[in-house]
Amino acid sequence: EYYGARVRLGTDGSVQLHVTRGSGTPMAGGVVQGVTFGAGDELRLRLQVEGTSPTVVRAKVWPEGSAEPEAWRAVGSDSTAALQAAGGLGIQSYTGGPSGSPSVVFSYDDLQAGSIG
Repeated sequence: EYYGARVRLGTDGSVQLHVTRGSGTPMAGGVVQGVTFGAGDELRLRLQVEGTSPTVVRAKVWPEGSAEPEAWRAVGSDSTAALQAAGGLGIQSYTGGPSGSPSVVFSYDDLQAGSIG
């Protein structure tokens, strides 16, 4: 069980961002207006998890090389009892679609975790 953010890249170039709880249940989010994705593009993601009962989960995504937006793009609040304790950090990547789809490379750089403030 965890809180997290899910970025989904559409075949039409759209970018969706959701904040999630549990095993990935979306709490809030949708298509990120003004952000698109194509072959070779890179995205930056910021996730913030704060508080207890409720826990507020915030996320934003933006193109590499652009200024970080001030506004959070997805914000959710949750008080699920099993999730109201300290936790860890993880990254998960996957692709969907038929076999023979173009290859996708996931890479991560500059991962940071720390206290808010």
